[in-house]
Amino acid sequence: MTSDIERIVDRRRLKRRLTFWRVAAIAVLVLLAAVSMQRFSDVFERDNVARLAVDGLIIDDPRRDDLLAKVAADDKIKALLVRIDSPGGTVVGGEALFRGLRRVAAKKPVVALMAGTATSAGYMVALAADHIVARQGTVTGSIGVLMQTIDITGLLKSIGVKSELIKSRVIE
Repeated sequence: MTSDIERIVDRRRLKRRLTFWRVAAIAVLVLLAAVSMQRFSDVFERDNVARLAVDGLIIDDPRRDDLLAKVAADDKIKALLVRIDSPGGTVVGGEALFRGLRRVAAKKPVVALMAGTATSAGYMVALAADHIVARQGTVTGSIGVLMQTIDITGLLKSIGVKSELIKSRVIE
């Protein structure tokens, strides 16, 4: 019988120790969470530099335009760094991004960093910045000078297909 009582007492002692360590671990986690929240809360209250990555094909992106408008309006953001690695894109997409960056540049400095490629619309985007940084190996230039097409008129003529142009006309 004494062994049962000793076992029960030992069990209670183990439970108390385990409870103590569990409570201690939770207290430490809560303390660490409070300290990290305090450290990182300053990040959102301090002045910042916004970054925008322009990679791949540049297309019209209303969400990106809205974000640029928020960057322009946010007084905590003191500058915008635009990293460009793009062979270009659509005319509308390049122009929209150019105009969005110019709206930001009217209120705060915009710096463009051209990475590996900044051609066509990518180069036009860089021109919207107040300052452009290019590496020695950056391929850049050629705004709107390249359009590829296939001329198959000879093939169509040889197989008997004739093209016909139909236009509307304004009558005054």
